[in-house]
Amino acid sequence: MRIYYYLWVIQPPSPVTKLVLLMNKFNLIIWALLFALLLCFSACSSKKNSTKDVGIKTITIEIDGEDQRTFSQLVDSISFIALETNPESLIGAISELKILNSKAYVLDKRKSNCLFVFDINGRYLFKIDESGKGPGEFVEASGFCVTKNQEIVINDHSGK
Repeated sequence: MRIYYYLWVIQPPSPVTKLVLLMNKFNLIIWALLFALLLCFSACSSKKNSTKDVGIKTITIEIDGEDQRTFSQLVDSISFIALETNPESLIGAISELKILNSKAYVLDKRKSNCLFVFDINGRYLFKIDESGKGPGEFVEASGFCVTKNQEIVINDHSGK
């Protein structure tokens, strides 16, 4: 029976090997810094949204020591409408609210992803929750509008 012994000799790396390893680490650091700078500059160059582009009128109310106004001087009237609560009309989070043509339209795009419609007295009428990718369906409601013909148009954020 023969027994073989292997002897491994570990030599310290040569100066050339050390230089190559050092250059690889240096290159990695340089590339990481360049990537971080690129990421920073691309994140800082976002466009500012202008209300002039979408037709929103901005009203600026300046409040200083000399010109203080009461809330009643800024608005004509305040109305409180208690919305009907039943299993069909539970709203998770109000994302958008519009009162048009004696109806209250409430969009919940965070929780239930649907549009609730109530009459002016708060009575639940119906909801639109046609989730899907087919005709007449939406994946992610991001907004809505009501046309002059009282048709409801829901903007689908997913682009489908």
